[in-house]
Amino acid sequence: FIQKQRYGDKLTYDIHIDESLNNYLVPRIILQPIVENSIYHGIKNLDGPGKIDVEAYLENNHLIIVVKDNGVGFNPKQVDKTNVAQLSGIGIDNVIQRIKLYCGEEYGLTIESTEHVGTTVTLVLAVNLEN
Repeated sequence: FIQKQRYGDKLTYDIHIDESLNNYLVPRIILQPIVENSIYHGIKNLDGPGKIDVEAYLENNHLIIVVKDNGVGFNPKQVDKTNVAQLSGIGIDNVIQRIKLYCGEEYGLTIESTEHVGTTVTLVLAVNLEN
């Protein structure tokens, strides 16, 4: 909402989270850096308006949160896939470390991107964080 106020017509967003997930907890400040990266690295440099979609759902006993933008994207071939943290520096690395701390080593995030199409970040969290 705050970023929408700042960017005005340059940014739209949709949030799709089923009400059945309202009682699930997620580690603090894991979505903010992802959304800010979508804006700063993806949408800010677009010629037209940008859009961010946030979706959450349960799958195979995991809580999945997807943040997708229609930004400028990047070429995944230019990125070392073994070091996802290099994509956006400290913010993403911090999110990864916090997910692993709260959920376990098998949890984390993936980043998929296509130049001139956009980027999708998928967070995989433990569901045992329910209130």
